[in-house]
Amino acid sequence: LLKIPVKDLPTLPRADAKSLAQGMFVVLLGRSPEVSRVTVNLGILSAMDRMKRVAVQTDAEMNYGNAGGPLVTLKGELVGMACNIRPDSVWGQSGGVGFACKVAEIDALLERLKKGEKIAAEKRPFLGVHPGEGDAEIEGYQVAEVLPESPAQKAGILKDDEIVEVGGRKVVDGESMKEAMEERKIGEEATFKIRRRTKEGIVDKEFKIKLEGRAER
Repeated sequence: LLKIPVKDLPTLPRADAKSLAQGMFVVLLGRSPEVSRVTVNLGILSAMDRMKRVAVQTDAEMNYGNAGGPLVTLKGELVGMACNIRPDSVWGQSGGVGFACKVAEIDALLERLKKGEKIAAEKRPFLGVHPGEGDAEIEGYQVAEVLPESPAQKAGILKDDEIVEVGGRKVVDGESMKEAMEERKIGEEATFKIRRRTKEGIVDKEFKIKLEGRAER
């Protein structure tokens, strides 16, 4: 939150949430290495209520250069602010889609900040795995990488394992894995069922893992 001692600065009009629809065109603005040149990436609103309904999803190219930049309609109305680039992804590129925090959510936070309220980063349960690309044979969430010293590594989950169930909830892909993890609490012990493909055949295993907390980036 910045206080700028200049009057009558132009601002972007807010887009009416009721006028937004899945499939409509949007533009994502960002910066380039030359600060005087703005980047412009065109895309669509590919999903409306994501990340616990505080964000919209877009297929407009998103990376560190435009994370934090405005997502606008073709009329120049502000839809939201680009967010959620994974710091550990290659060069900070998105995986085909990105997310923008809705402008209404931002405005609500600004009012709280103006009152001097401190807003801490939300902490979520942390397992410590990164997803693989998957293929037709994969039946759950495929693990491409297990982070060192993470709850997953301590429990014995390995690269290429397929997580098929978390706490009794079926997992079939990255989205259902995310939803299953959001239902868990930090410090909770949850049962993870995995499918492991070996030379001898498919082996089903079950792990009880105590979930740790890590601030959401």
